[in-house]
Amino acid sequence: MRKPMQAKYLAPLIHALLYLVMWGLYWVFALPMANGPSALPFFVLFIADLPISFIAFGVMFTSVKYGLVAAIAWGVFGTLWWYVIGRSIDARIRNFRKTDYRIIKPSARTGDSVDGLTPESSDTATRPEHRMEWLIAAAGVFLLVVISLASNWNGPKGTFRSGRIADITFAPNGRSVLLSRSHGESSFLYKVTLDTGESARLSEAAYGTESSPAFSPDGKQVVFLYASQQTQRPRIFIADTNGGGAHTLFAAGVNTEDLSPRFSADGTKIYFARIETSSRGSDSLPPVSQRWDIYSADLRGENVGALTHQHFPGFSTLSFSNDGKKILYSTESENGGLLHIYLLDKPSEPEKTFQPHVPHESSSPTYASPGLSADGRDVYFLAPTTGSDKEFDYDVYRLELANNSIEKLTTSNGYATDLRVSGDDRSAVYLRWASRWGSLPNLSKMYLLNLSTKSLTPLNVTGTQQ
Repeated sequence: MRKPMQAKYLAPLIHALLYLVMWGLYWVFALPMANGPSALPFFVLFIADLPISFIAFGVMFTSVKYGLVAAIAWGVFGTLWWYVIGRSIDARIRNFRKTDYRIIKPSARTGDSVDGLTPESSDTATRPEHRMEWLIAAAGVFLLVVISLASNWNGPKGTFRSGRIADITFAPNGRSVLLSRSHGESSFLYKVTLDTGESARLSEAAYGTESSPAFSPDGKQVVFLYASQQTQRPRIFIADTNGGGAHTLFAAGVNTEDLSPRFSADGTKIYFARIETSSRGSDSLPPVSQRWDIYSADLRGENVGALTHQHFPGFSTLSFSNDGKKILYSTESENGGLLHIYLLDKPSEPEKTFQPHVPHESSSPTYASPGLSADGRDVYFLAPTTGSDKEFDYDVYRLELANNSIEKLTTSNGYATDLRVSGDDRSAVYLRWASRWGSLPNLSKMYLLNLSTKSLTPLNVTGTQQ
């Protein structure tokens, strides 16, 4: 008679399959371990493997060097742990069966069988095939995967929730934003309505990287960067806000790299930063000198001309005032970050170079996502502060340029990025980050900040893992 199914084989099979499936889902969907399709297998293993998983994650959260070793050790020792549990279950089942048999037939001889088992057939008999254990383990893991995928399916839209968001910009009416959202190795632009959180793709590109979007003053067009492959230099594209009519501004540039495109105040030109490179005749990403200037071109990609001749060092994202007269960018120095404001009609010297100071700042001040207000009178930025209770704590500040006064607009954000201010200077959006996997923050959520009342509203963007 076939040997009964044994837990000592079934349990480790389930663990090993579930462990491999968990990492497979994490790799395929590129979403946080505890907040994506891999979440259900992860929590099952994490809880069932205590205290092994507790020790493993203690190492993974505190050590980059030994993180991979700890992850592998978790799988190996967890599987062995389930094997030990399976043996214990088998022993209890055998004891129960023997006890039950003796109660029913106390005169049974030593060699009598109990439910088809004899002392010789328990552990010392020839090992049978374990097809039933494999089938049950595979079926159980498959069911968990189906449940996990179904819980992350984005309803009637029929797509899985995508990854992290970045490159946020306001529409002229202030009621919606355009942002870049990752999806595997690609990233695409989405239009998001702020009051509902509904999102929709701008283009129909199947792959590639879309980034650095900006609206035209009338809100009818969008300019952005697109690279079909990660090894290619991004090119400037213009499209209608409904996604139609997308076309490149220039033919492939062989000696330059163009970044951070923006419409001029009258909507007739495109401003952009141009980095001179040493590449000749190739679209692949070349070594760059990191010296750049502001250029402009009309909407046909003609009449290209330099607006500055400063050969600025160290490119950073540019911020323009709404009238197109001022630009702001940041640089790093030995004493920390510096902010620079230039007038485009007088670009020979900066109008202002400054280093704002906030309470409890680090020894080397840092400014994230600095931007000019619409009228060019204020500068908004994120700056980190130090403290014993938080490793990362970035807050939003407003600097009034006329008198250098600084106002703190938020409190205790933790790690925050991607600050953007609306064209009417009434609202701002930014991302707060949390740690769901690994030792660094890797999961973001967007917040809307009322600049008058300083009230914060979380924005749940549909289709985005937050």
